[in-house]
Amino acid sequence: MNPSKSLWITPKWPFPCRDGARMATVNLVKNLTRLGAQLDLMAIVPTDEDIDPSEATRLLGIRETFLVRRSADESRVKKLLRWGGSFIRDSQLPLTLSTYASAAVQSQFQEILSTQEWDTVIYDGLHTAATSYDVGTYKRPPQFRRVIYRAHNFETELWDRGAQMTSKGQQIKKILLQHQGRQVGRFEAALAQASDWVATVSERDATQLKRVAPKTKVSSIPIGIELEGDSTEIQTISDRSLVLLFVGRLDWHPNSHGLQWFLEKVWPVVTKSRSGLQLWVVGSGQTPQLDALLKQPGVRFFGRVDDLRPLYDACSATIVPLFYGSGTRVKVIESCRYGRGCISTQAGVEGLALTANQDYLLCETPQDWIQTLNQLSIENCQKLSQSARDYVDQNHSGEKLAQLFFSHWRDTLYPGLTGG
Repeated sequence: MNPSKSLWITPKWPFPCRDGARMATVNLVKNLTRLGAQLDLMAIVPTDEDIDPSEATRLLGIRETFLVRRSADESRVKKLLRWGGSFIRDSQLPLTLSTYASAAVQSQFQEILSTQEWDTVIYDGLHTAATSYDVGTYKRPPQFRRVIYRAHNFETELWDRGAQMTSKGQQIKKILLQHQGRQVGRFEAALAQASDWVATVSERDATQLKRVAPKTKVSSIPIGIELEGDSTEIQTISDRSLVLLFVGRLDWHPNSHGLQWFLEKVWPVVTKSRSGLQLWVVGSGQTPQLDALLKQPGVRFFGRVDDLRPLYDACSATIVPLFYGSGTRVKVIESCRYGRGCISTQAGVEGLALTANQDYLLCETPQDWIQTLNQLSIENCQKLSQSARDYVDQNHSGEKLAQLFFSHWRDTLYPGLTGG
């Protein structure tokens, strides 16, 4: 016997499946429906985004789709103005949640709830729960019999680390980040405490959320990913030149901060001693602080790319110069799945059980990176690629981890149910 009809809420439309969060959601949801989960989808999407709801049925096995429209993406100036207005109206509302907690979004949400009934509601990420924000906290709707929070990050930590990473001359920015971190932390704790089950993507995040919600059942269910056309064959690495690949949203500060650090501290030095080395950068988002750095010799900026496979096949290894974040690095799993090893900081592979200098090359300081890149060979890259692919096959199968999620779901929320 399987759980009854449930609602999965996402903070954006799952397609096209370009970023890590979408990959994680799409792989989990489609495998859950294959296992018999009866899922409806609610997606919170910008007002100007053209959506084809049939995609969710066709590609994910969703029964019915509901769209909640939020404000369209804005320029930086308009966003600052909106945040200012939001702070004046409610100083306890985390600014990152303000679009999802707007009166218009909450009104649409309540209207849907008034005409529908679900046994379980799954919040896919913290932002989706802002549809039930109430004066600084999360207020669980009385219609929700069971609530699952699928936590992709321990969000409070992102803000805390962001504050720690600010330079000495940015005290105002640091104070603002610390303030927002406290607001996010209050809301995140309230959601975790009100949930019947919290499913994190890493053991580290599970530990943090158990601390703020000690009475809630918290489990770690890693992210599983399969790629279209996936096979056991690994594309041979070209012996013509070494190509490094960076993939990540550049409007997400941990990504842009790490790439900027690499382009300033590492790339100019290593290219002087190693001619022919190339760096390909793929990522969407505004990058004014990176514009000049991306024009350095040997660097090629692609912007947003719909099909990453040709770039992964053509590169020698990927780089993940990340210094803070939370959750699991989906791009590292993706790199391993495509059969490419990575060079990364420890923070870049957090949430994964990769073995340093076996499944990936660990570099922290500029000197580490420069030495590793100067010594890197095609043979090293090929060996690293095989080890990375073996790791992801053993630890991040989408089907196996969906089965684990499903069994935890039934055992935690329906302890009396047995059978399939």
